Amino acid sequence: MFTYRNETFDEERALYGSDGVKVISCRFDDPADGESALKESRNI
Repeated sequence: MFTYRNETFDEERALYGSDGVKVISCRFDDPADGESALKESRNI
């Protein structure tokens, strides 16, 4: 399992379709992010 910790994602669909990741204290910070940053992801 890959861990994202204290990161800032500024692109649309940053982790789209991810499987088996941990997201700890991260920011999804861009107007383009919308609701798709984790769309279609699982086991998060």
